[in-house]
Amino acid sequence: MVFVLAILLLFGVAFVRDPYFAVWRSQNTVKALAKASLMYYEQYQKWPASLTNIVYTGAGERARFQVGSAQIRDAWGRYIIYEPFDKAKGYGSVKSLGSDGKGDLGEELEVRFQ
Repeated sequence: MVFVLAILLLFGVAFVRDPYFAVWRSQNTVKALAKASLMYYEQYQKWPASLTNIVYTGAGERARFQVGSAQIRDAWGRYIIYEPFDKAKGYGSVKSLGSDGKGDLGEELEVRFQ
């Protein structure tokens, strides 16, 4: 049993340091938050103004759509950027700027919702 846990831990550390895994993990987070925005709109007939509207913290509030903190970070430890739906643009978006935090390395991610 201990041997199996040690092997899983080693593989887990390898995946955490893998840059492709970091992109995949951040991509899934960004997609999930964009989907949560759509779900929020479907339920309340208004767009969430911030991540606070779609995050369930477990503090006695009724269930929302994403478990965690309103300050959600990407795989590189940087905050996810949430832009609420803008009628003038016709969309809202959820972004990660990648490992450099500037979007200069081709790892930046943006998912729009409308």
